[in-house]
Amino acid sequence: MARVGKYLQRSGFASVLVNLGHVGQGGEAISLDAFAYSQGLPPSELLSFVRRNGLSCQQMRGPRGGAQLRMNATDREAFHDRFISFHTVGVTARLGWSELQERLDADRIQPAGGSKRIYSRAEVSHLLS
Repeated sequence: MARVGKYLQRSGFASVLVNLGHVGQGGEAISLDAFAYSQGLPPSELLSFVRRNGLSCQQMRGPRGGAQLRMNATDREAFHDRFISFHTVGVTARLGWSELQERLDADRIQPAGGSKRIYSRAEVSHLLS
């Protein structure tokens, strides 16, 4: 089940926390913040990157009634087709952060689109195999 956690102030079944904020949104849309955290990125960096590089996201009504930027499955797939976060490269390549940074520096690979931690998937593909 997606987006399940533990509510630490309760025990037993009362401690099971399920975030239903994404339910009822077209294309299984999740908040831009939730997507950023899943990629190991600060939401502000992802938001700037999305706007700067013309990636798609929608402004929708959030679970509490306010406007919220969300990415549906197609938006997330488009991001993953072209880009990858530093965190995801490290986890996939099974490299520590220092070792990964050394390899990126040695290969002269720079972050994409003016970001600090988002890379072109094509440029780091040799690390992912």
